[in-house]
Amino acid sequence: MVQHFVLLVVKPHRMIEVTGTEERVLVNELEGLLELAVQNLLQNALKFSYPQTTVTINIGADRSIGIINQGDAVSYHMRGKFFGRYSRTDQKVSRPGLGLSIVKRFVDAHHGTIGVTRANYGGTEF
Repeated sequence: MVQHFVLLVVKPHRMIEVTGTEERVLVNELEGLLELAVQNLLQNALKFSYPQTTVTINIGADRSIGIINQGDAVSYHMRGKFFGRYSRTDQKVSRPGLGLSIVKRFVDAHHGTIGVTRANYGGTEF
């Protein structure tokens, strides 16, 4: 999985850290979909983080996964728009926004929930 993120990490001198529980966390039979969802969130977090910052993957004992970047904080009025099909919050990108809509479907398939909020220190947390 790491090879997908090398250019997003190395050139702008970003780091990825994994924090949270030291216990093994089990997921159901849809593990592959969950991995794709985390990959998408991590790719977005790296893309929108400032250079020379750290993106955090926080794994909770309750099987929660938080992806936290250190970029511009999400505005309150944009929170509800992140998971809609063809929604695009970055106007510099011309492709239709499907990634987070697909991530939401994968999370729904796990009977989970997903949200977006402003991180405590600035940045965004999914």
